[in-house]
Amino acid sequence: VLNLARSLLVDGLQLPKDQRNWESLKKVLTILKTIPESVADVAILEAELLAGTERQVDAEKRLEEALGKTPDNQSLWLALIALQMRTQDWAAAEQTLVEAQAALGDLVALRLERARLLLQRDGLNVDREQLEEIASPNTSWPPAEQAQLAAGVASYFLSLDELDLSEKYARRAAETAVGQKSLGIQLLLFDLAFRSRKLEMMQKTLEDVRRIEGDGPLWRVGEATRLSVLAEELTDQPLERQPLISKAFENLAEAAVARPAWARIPRLRGEIYDRQGDMEQAAKW
Repeated sequence: VLNLARSLLVDGLQLPKDQRNWESLKKVLTILKTIPESVADVAILEAELLAGTERQVDAEKRLEEALGKTPDNQSLWLALIALQMRTQDWAAAEQTLVEAQAALGDLVALRLERARLLLQRDGLNVDREQLEEIASPNTSWPPAEQAQLAAGVASYFLSLDELDLSEKYARRAAETAVGQKSLGIQLLLFDLAFRSRKLEMMQKTLEDVRRIEGDGPLWRVGEATRLSVLAEELTDQPLERQPLISKAFENLAEAAVARPAWARIPRLRGEIYDRQGDMEQAAKW
């Protein structure tokens, strides 16, 4: 029922204003209100509906009302912070973060929201040292939460094109037991290696992806990317370069069998043609 309500909300908000009809959503919310454990979810959905219909003040009041009853609910705090950041009310979001930490304690989710606030508010001028302070883990946290914080901050540094700092925290996450099993963290490392053109790092990370996933579509797309980068290094050696390109396309074809709707596969094929200077083929993808 909860997933249905979320789908109805998202689908409705995507329609033009004069075509929206919220009757079905309201009926589902009425059902959800009879389920005690769904109280916070109902409040969040109602607030999203209010915000989506340009009633931001009412949306915040709805969440504040729910927090008055359950001040220890993390989802409600995060929803309120997200609403305030959406309207760029940075002062309100900062204050809510302070109140949330007082109510909940030092949580990874709140640390990452603080980092996101700084990034959205300050953009490329964000204080890198402040982000690194946020990334300093609470030693009482379990390893999984420390890895989550490191990976999140690594992603933020990557968005700033701070590749060295991003790699620092991505490696910190990858070195944990959780990170060694996490495809998301390994793919983050691979993205860093690709953007830095570090072929050895790309290969090592792909070995870890393969260990986790096997010869699945993620590994095959990554391997195709690695081979295409390697081929770029052999611009003056066409006889050695061509087999690498062929193998890259072979891996993409195998990945497409497993993930036929994955747009990344044809896009990467076009990028490979583009990097090889074959504009005619690149345009087809």
